[in-house]
Amino acid sequence: MTYQKDEKIPNAALYKINAEDHTVGNVLRMALLDNEKVTFASYQHPHPTDTHIIVKIQCKQGTEPTRALEDSITKVRGNLELLADVFKKATNEAIQNQQEEDNQGY
Repeated sequence: MTYQKDEKIPNAALYKINAEDHTVGNVLRMALLDNEKVTFASYQHPHPTDTHIIVKIQCKQGTEPTRALEDSITKVRGNLELLADVFKKATNEAIQNQQEEDNQGY
C-alpha cells in the first residue's frame, strides 16, 4: 500500500492498494461512507489488467484519512468475523438436523 496526501483538497489522501480489485474497493468505500467523520470516499480500479485499486478519502477537519481507513478496515473485519460465526453456526445446525433426519428414517 502506498499513501499520497492530496495537495489540492484539505484533509484528503489517496491510497494505492496492491493485489485488490472491485470486491475490496467497494467494501472499503461503503465502510468509509458509514463513518460520520468521512465526507468523501471513492475508489477506482484503473484498468482490468491492473492489480491494484486507488482509494480516495476526505475527512472532516480533525480526522486523518489514515485513521478513517484503519477504523473502516477494523469494522469490515468485525463484520466478516460475525458473518463467519453465523455461517458456521447455521452449517453445524443444518448438518445436525440432516443427521437426525437420517437416523429417524432407518
